[in-house]
Amino acid sequence: MASVLKVDKLDPQSGTDLEIGTSGDTINIPSGVTIANAGTATGFGAVLTGSTNNTVTTVTAANAISGETNLTFDGTDLTLGTGNVVIGTSGKGIDFSATADSGGTMTSELFDDYEEGTFTPTIGGAGSDPTVSFTTQTGNYTKIGNVVKVDAKIVINTISSGGGNFNSRGLPFTAVTRGCGSMIFSYIAVQAGGAVGVTPYVEATGTYLAFAEMNDAIDEALAHLQVNDLANGTFINYSASYRV
Repeated sequence: MASVLKVDKLDPQSGTDLEIGTSGDTINIPSGVTIANAGTATGFGAVLTGSTNNTVTTVTAANAISGETNLTFDGTDLTLGTGNVVIGTSGKGIDFSATADSGGTMTSELFDDYEEGTFTPTIGGAGSDPTVSFTTQTGNYTKIGNVVKVDAKIVINTISSGGGNFNSRGLPFTAVTRGCGSMIFSYIAVQAGGAVGVTPYVEATGTYLAFAEMNDAIDEALAHLQVNDLANGTFINYSASYRV
């Protein structure tokens, strides 16, 4: 029969340690027993509080952990009930390298950037900038990874002087170094005192649009819309995507 020691307090001699059992022993604590830190003593294990049903535990204080009910893991899915997933380091993100690759040569499977905001489109001339006032200058962008989607509207109130190829400036990000034509348009409208057919593009490493005129003569296809083609009241709308 096991021996039973019933005491209210074990108080070792000053300067000595209280030792229970030896190496290899098992200390059994019956169900329902609570071991509590009544003061500021250290060395106790952290005590779990809060819900523990598939919750992820978090440290809430020294020697204290809690089941975070907003963050759960059921063995398959990690679920965040409210709030955001915050990427704390630039260049890090969501890695899709476990997915199958198909077509082309894969260079990256890391989704490492998302941004949305506004920019202010303006205009200029390759030779010299015009003197211009605007009725409207609005631009919105969404950046997903290395692709930027932009929408802009420019309405010119008055314009004078300036010369050379007309360009629309102020794109929110610099285009990749892959040469002309790195911008793909889904919609473009330019009115300069009359209907003008143009093909817009962005120069390599540029942050502006140029506009190649598409006239009825083939040998004129590489002509560019000029600053002096624009008149008071000209409007320019575009929606486009380009690589950065």
